[in-house]
Amino acid sequence: MTPILLKELRPGKWYIVYHANGRRWVRKVAEDKKEADRIREALEKRLQAAGYRAIAAFKNRGRSSAMTFAAFADQWIIEVQNSGLKPSTKDSYELQVRMHLKPYFGDLPLADLSYTRVKEFITDKLSSSYAVSRVGSVPREGSPVRPYSKDTIRLMIAALRAMMEEALREGLVTDNPVMRRMGKLYGGAGKLREAPDPFSLEELHRLEAIAGAWLPFLLFQARTGVRVGEAQALQWQDVDLDKGEAFIRRNIMRDGKPGTPKTKSSLRTVDLSPQLVEALRDLQKLQRETWFAKGEELPPWVFCKSTGAAPDYHNWRRAFIGLQKRAKISRIRRVHDIRHTWASQMLLAGKPLAWVSQQLGHRSPAVTLSIYTHWIPGEDHGAKDLLDVSAKRPQQQTSTDWK
Repeated sequence: MTPILLKELRPGKWYIVYHANGRRWVRKVAEDKKEADRIREALEKRLQAAGYRAIAAFKNRGRSSAMTFAAFADQWIIEVQNSGLKPSTKDSYELQVRMHLKPYFGDLPLADLSYTRVKEFITDKLSSSYAVSRVGSVPREGSPVRPYSKDTIRLMIAALRAMMEEALREGLVTDNPVMRRMGKLYGGAGKLREAPDPFSLEELHRLEAIAGAWLPFLLFQARTGVRVGEAQALQWQDVDLDKGEAFIRRNIMRDGKPGTPKTKSSLRTVDLSPQLVEALRDLQKLQRETWFAKGEELPPWVFCKSTGAAPDYHNWRRAFIGLQKRAKISRIRRVHDIRHTWASQMLLAGKPLAWVSQQLGHRSPAVTLSIYTHWIPGEDHGAKDLLDVSAKRPQQQTSTDWK
């Protein structure tokens, strides 16, 4: 390893001199030789432990020591927004930085963020709660509170890890204190996934009977089990009515931004029921008549608004709540429970778990099983009494006479 030199290049001014990769850099460190020598020895130890990154960090020491966590976070979020990351990832990083990371670490010098500080942050979140309903960043009065779930803390740590990895690449820190093994620290946090609350077939058919103009949109979700954002993003080019299939290749987020589906396994072909195919044919015919009468081309979106834009989630949610009230449904369900209805009914009918999982776009049947265990019919394998002693099955003679 190249030695770190200490030289008095000017009277009473001591400099660190280092040669590496064909380059030479010089930095003034002290006006006292003893102090300069102490700095050189400390830098050599860091060089042995962290390699050339220690030198890079030392070169940027003035910039990094003056930069706070909040200042670098603001700079990083701008870079993230201009990157090629998925829109959902960009939104998640921005949310975690704004709501959790900056309020906690804001004035801390970036170079002082340590593993211990990150553990303290996780411990604090594990003992904290948040308001379910907010107005902007302010909790709504009387809103219920919940503890942070494991998945929520995981998103905070993922954003912090990505941010500190960039700081490491820029030489502002000597290492990334946010390690991937940190999941064990918040492993005890709850899994706050709301339990599926599917409709009965009778309730679903009551909703469909009064759905009106919303019927094709409701039918598409109820007959395929797709996520609501996938239904919003469906285009006519994705639908083959003759084959009775639709290819799911897009997703629209709650904020209306289009993107790719949730995971790679969400790119899939789903089957269309005869009733759904008939409803889509009628919808396509109506749209053609409407738009051609205006002298305009047919919009690409299957469930387009009168303006030709993709359907809006919030409009559908309000309409769906209204439909449930008019249909006198006993308890108001979420839009996502339409998906749960399809999955539970398919499993209760004995459809193969692997096929249901593929139609839902899950990563594996194990994911489907973990959500819908209660809707998988039990089987009697006729083996309950296999090991029991039965009067009809004579007990075998045993012997302790070892020969």
